[in-house]
Amino acid sequence: MLIKPALLYKNILNSTYPDKIILLTIFLFPVMTLSVRHWLSGLYSLLVLMSLFLVFNLKQKIQLHKEEKILFVLFVIFIFSFILSATLNGWSDNSYRRIGNVVKYVAFFPFYLLIRQYTSTFNLLLAGIIIGGIVFGINALYDVFIIDRGQAAGIYGPIVFGDLAVLYLSIVFILLFFTHKRAFTQIPYLASLILLTLTVILSGSRNAWLAAIFTLFAVPLLCSQYIKYTKT
Repeated sequence: MLIKPALLYKNILNSTYPDKIILLTIFLFPVMTLSVRHWLSGLYSLLVLMSLFLVFNLKQKIQLHKEEKILFVLFVIFIFSFILSATLNGWSDNSYRRIGNVVKYVAFFPFYLLIRQYTSTFNLLLAGIIIGGIVFGINALYDVFIIDRGQAAGIYGPIVFGDLAVLYLSIVFILLFFTHKRAFTQIPYLASLILLTLTVILSGSRNAWLAAIFTLFAVPLLCSQYIKYTKT
């Protein structure tokens, strides 16, 4: 099993109090993304604030890899191009509104440096996506069969809901594919996969449907070359 709940729980339990908050926030980040209003922006803002605190209080200088330096340069170029464009064309109301989006991109870099400090971050995000898939499915069933909205829409509409469900579906499908030897014992994987499939169907998003069909063919094709099957 790629994700071991007991190990993740142990990592969180044995960490310091500030680290517990960070790890739990990272885990919860993908869980209720499109089910609770301001969940995504709220947790992202919280993580960014914690990352800024971490960056300014680190005793050791952060060593960046070559790819990370390139990413940092691209962020600088992006900010410079925005300021230059707005200055040459005149600072309009639209320019001032775009500042918020620019800040979100800028804030991603300290956010990335934050999650890079923890070895269990990747598995926590994956575990959150699996549980998030189950939440998506419950939300979709509630939208369609309980409150009769006609489509699974979440809080941002059926297109966004369906598209993000496909992204989650692809990730869970890959995880399930790599645990093929014990696939039918991985109830959380299967439950998430089934409920995400229902979410995509109930969303009514044609883009999501096409992406899901592509995923069903692409994932086995891409993953099979990395899996060794034992002969019986």
